[in-house]
Amino acid sequence: MSAKFSLKDFPPHQITLQHGDTLPLHLAERGTHLGNGLWLRELRRLDEKGHQTSILSTDYRSDITTAAAAMFARWHQENFFKATPPSHPTQRPPARPTHPSTTNRAQTLHRHH
Repeated sequence: MSAKFSLKDFPPHQITLQHGDTLPLHLAERGTHLGNGLWLRELRRLDEKGHQTSILSTDYRSDITTAAAAMFARWHQENFFKATPPSHPTQRPPARPTHPSTTNRAQTLHRHH
């Protein structure tokens, strides 16, 4: 990733979150090459303290607000699971199949015997 972007490169945008709320964010974007020559889209968010958070993407088509909303939502989910203790229910696999088609199939197969 490149050096810090200029503050003038971060115009305000309204991001629409999945549940419909909007969030004002200062966003910038550029293209960047990785060492292997892969061209990526670099989206950056500027926070109120001047910190720039960068995310790389191969989504070249979505407008900046759509791409930023999806990518930052994913980033927040990953941070949540990293910070969640191993004993939390979200960190354990389900005790039994929970998908209805799996459960019904198992019951159907059992009835035929």
